[in-house]
Amino acid sequence: MKTIKVFIASSEELRLERLEFIDMIQQLNRILKPRGVEIDPVKWEYLDASMGSLHKQEEYNRELKTCEMCLVLYWTRFGDYTKSELDTAYSELCAGRNPQKLYVYFKDADDITPELKAFKESFATAYGHFFCRFENVDTMKLNFLLQFEDYQNKTSEALLKVRDSRVEVDGLPFVELKNVPFAGNNPEYLQLLKQIESTQARVLKYPDDREFRQELHDLQERRKAMESSLLDTAKLITRLSSTVTSARLAEAMRLFEAGDNKGANAILNLDEISHDAEANATRIDAAREIEAESVKALESNIEEYRLKIKTLQNAMEKGWVNEVIAVYDRAVLVARNRIAQEKFAGLLKGYADFLLENRQFHLIGSLYGDALIIYNQLPMQDHNILATIADILNSMASIYQINSQYKEAEDTFYQSLDIYRSLARKEPEIFNNYVAKILTNLGLLHLTKHTNLAEKELCEALAIRQQLYKNEPQVYSYSLASTLHNMAGLYYETNRFSMAEHEYVRALNIYKRLSSRNPNEYMHDVVETLNNLAFLHIQTKQLRLAEKEYYEALTMAKDLAKEKPEAHEYLVALILTNLSSIHYETKRYKIAEKENLEALEIYRRLSLKNPGIYELKISDILYNLSILHTNMGKVFLAMAEIMEAKRLLTSKFSQNK
Repeated sequence: MKTIKVFIASSEELRLERLEFIDMIQQLNRILKPRGVEIDPVKWEYLDASMGSLHKQEEYNRELKTCEMCLVLYWTRFGDYTKSELDTAYSELCAGRNPQKLYVYFKDADDITPELKAFKESFATAYGHFFCRFENVDTMKLNFLLQFEDYQNKTSEALLKVRDSRVEVDGLPFVELKNVPFAGNNPEYLQLLKQIESTQARVLKYPDDREFRQELHDLQERRKAMESSLLDTAKLITRLSSTVTSARLAEAMRLFEAGDNKGANAILNLDEISHDAEANATRIDAAREIEAESVKALESNIEEYRLKIKTLQNAMEKGWVNEVIAVYDRAVLVARNRIAQEKFAGLLKGYADFLLENRQFHLIGSLYGDALIIYNQLPMQDHNILATIADILNSMASIYQINSQYKEAEDTFYQSLDIYRSLARKEPEIFNNYVAKILTNLGLLHLTKHTNLAEKELCEALAIRQQLYKNEPQVYSYSLASTLHNMAGLYYETNRFSMAEHEYVRALNIYKRLSSRNPNEYMHDVVETLNNLAFLHIQTKQLRLAEKEYYEALTMAKDLAKEKPEAHEYLVALILTNLSSIHYETKRYKIAEKENLEALEIYRRLSLKNPGIYELKISDILYNLSILHTNMGKVFLAMAEIMEAKRLLTSKFSQNK
């Protein structure tokens, strides 16, 4: 068990905040302990108050030097003892000893002492560090969680995630996002929440109106994206806050934290940043003796570009993806061969990750490859670097797979797997899940051509995730269910139906448990698993069981489609088509006809927006209907359906030529 001691220094006036903070750490420890990490808070109240040979403050300072992290809190008064603890922490930090991280918090107050006012105003100059502001406990909590995540920073997997306006750790809510100024004071975010509330009311009043339901879905997806982007921006600012940087960047950070994302974006004027960056680049190229100073200034410009990108992502106004690409292009051009190689590689990886996430595959080019060359030249004993290399290789393999470059994808996945295996031997609690992730990617890659190899890889991934689930069920439930689902698919493809059924049922039970707590997140997985299980039961001639499962899936799919029609109506049509096959087989033609016609109506509606995707689906249903209507004696109707199906197929074939 790794113990991280955190010293908390503050005056008595912040006693309630300290108690709230300690309570949060206790909740956090329940999540971290199974991972082999524990936070040990040290407060002055906890220390021995008896008389000793040392002055009591000297004893506190000595205890402080054993802590890896130090938090200093101020409100209205400037305490000499708290200042002593801050100065001790700062001198030890500068000497490269504990504490390794120092964070200073000022609680907002209208009336503060002159001493505290002077100290606050001179803080950035005296300590070369940005302090944290907080107006409530949630802001203080989030600041620490962001700082702790940044301090751990062992892998690319985020500790903090946001869902339904709450910041969570492993699915447990810790902070209400609306209580934190960068969201709660952000007019665009607040307006979005009002739009969602208003649209929800319209949907309740007119539940059958598809346009209202679709509008609500689009707004909720926008909220999800905005909240995630806002949190990512806060993470970037947390990293930047421990360094001295430009006045422009400092002001942009202040504006964002206050909730003024538009103001932060305006301050970060792209032409002004580029002008300064190009001037710094010219100085680096022309005068080697001032290179260090100019490199530092240019690296600050690169951080300005990064924050500019985040403010564009937060706003997500029309054309924002192209705007971000333009900023990245300028940053990469001016930074190449001029800033520290590790920082440049990080910039390249960030750009490539953005393009991959936004499906701009054609623009990725050599970004990952160039970043990989640099990382491979850095010290290999650094776990962060090795994990980053493995992550890049996994991304590159995914792109090869998208482009149907099977051999390149396989080789690159194996390279990533080898690195994660070596890391997992030393830190299994952190890296075993990554080993399982790459094994799963390989298993799915091998599924169509090398089923024996795919089975071996998926079985190993399953064994790892079962152990992870045993230790932390709340964290690894979903990944275990998805691995079981993959195993079931493999067993189905190799005609081992009873084994496939067993794994589908196990996956289904987990998905149902997750869905009972969060239906919006997991009901889709329940529906897909029921659909696959029912299809398997058709193959094993268990038609009654399959019919029951399809009806259960159909009810849920229709509920999902009411909330998010564009995202889930295709699933309704798919299940209706599958159900109709049972009813056709059992000669219940009228029911089968009704189901096919309903599915056909859905696919026709969807094809208005995406004709290329749904034309084949429409022709398949028309063909099914023609057979059905022939059996029902509706010969002319069957002939018309056959002709329309042929016309669609001919048109599709001509387009493909």
